Amino acid sequence: MVKARYPVLCLGGATIALFAACDPGFQNPTEVLDLRPLAVVAEPPEQVLDIDPMRLPSPQDLLALLRPVDICGLTGDPLHREVRWSFTVCVEDVDVRCDETRPKLLLAAGTTPDPEQTVPRPSMCTRLEPTLPLLLVLQSAIEADPLAGFSGIDLLVEWKLEADGEPELYAGKRIRFAARVPATRTANRNPSLTGLTARVGDGDEVPLQQGRCVDQAAPLTVRAGERVAITPVEPAGLREAYVVPTFEGEIRQFTETIEYSWYTSGGTFSSQGSGGKRDVFGNLPGVDNTFRAPEPKRVTEPVDAAVWIVQRDERLGEAFYESCIRVTP
Repeated sequence: MVKARYPVLCLGGATIALFAACDPGFQNPTEVLDLRPLAVVAEPPEQVLDIDPMRLPSPQDLLALLRPVDICGLTGDPLHREVRWSFTVCVEDVDVRCDETRPKLLLAAGTTPDPEQTVPRPSMCTRLEPTLPLLLVLQSAIEADPLAGFSGIDLLVEWKLEADGEPELYAGKRIRFAARVPATRTANRNPSLTGLTARVGDGDEVPLQQGRCVDQAAPLTVRAGERVAITPVEPAGLREAYVVPTFEGEIRQFTETIEYSWYTSGGTFSSQGSGGKRDVFGNLPGVDNTFRAPEPKRVTEPVDAAVWIVQRDERLGEAFYESCIRVTP
């Protein structure tokens, strides 16, 4: 899950933090006009450990059970600037920020050239290694949890971003650590897609290439003002069944929901989100969305619009996909 705090743009959706006041007169939230954090993916998103939660193992034994976590961020910035960034793991405070009164661990910091046009693609990634400093952060999170880690402990990875002319931006990604209670509990996996399809107007559905605009020699091309229906192609078994313990000592089973967030550097989407929970009749909502190219009066020459799709489940699983649509006058 990503939550972000923006100085100007007002965003909706359950996975994005909102401003106290959200003026509907602002730009369409699916259109990215300046630097914006869009997603943070952790692999794995959750670790389920074979430990007794009432008798924690020694630090060395616990370190032997933990796996490294690879963390990567996705940004959009049509202004094509270099980005200064850092990742810090910590105990979460309010507003998806680190609790400055508790231990935290700087994972990495750097400066990345334009993430959209630099070839080869620069990385905004880091790795969380099992170390004693990590255990200090984890122990502090257990102490701060009212349930003392009964159903698991979430640590926050705080992602700080900055570009010339912009105030600092912050996004957060939670990663989860839990004991194997009940015994049938399994760790969550990040969601995935088989691919993407596109249909221009009333035309046929065709595969939509994935990758940045700069990496595509012949992206899907449409005329200004045209609409493109884009559908994520989900693999079988995407929505995992999972179990959680109750305070009464029972087990409850659920099936994941999958949600999508949609963004573009040119044009708009009909909705910021798709997918989600079943309706009252048990039907899954549609996962598709419609891209609308900029109006003809705004397009005087061919322009490439980046498309970003972020896929999430409700257990901190996340994945992102990129594509490109070329808009001609």
